[in-house]
Amino acid sequence: MKKENLIFVSDPNELVDQLKTAVRDIVHSEIQNLRKPESQNSEVYFTRADVAEKLHCSYSTIHRMVNNGGLQCYKFGHKSLFLSSDVDAALILLNTKGGNYEY
Repeated sequence: MKKENLIFVSDPNELVDQLKTAVRDIVHSEIQNLRKPESQNSEVYFTRADVAEKLHCSYSTIHRMVNNGGLQCYKFGHKSLFLSSDVDAALILLNTKGGNYEY
């Protein structure tokens, strides 16, 4: 169902201002609706190769990070997968320590 708004104005400039406001509000709400699906599907799983490439480290470093609790690993059969948010958190941790990490 279409939503209809009635606008009563006595000054043409007031009409222009109200139309601008109405259009801006509609465009803003449509943009917010378009962004919602992206935020729901933002979690992506990475493989060990993806993590090694993103963190610029070896598989053994990733293994030590998992064993020491610095990186959460999810096992699916023989596959080790990592959430993108966990990898980003580990990357921030590595950058804040200046590369001197104890994994």
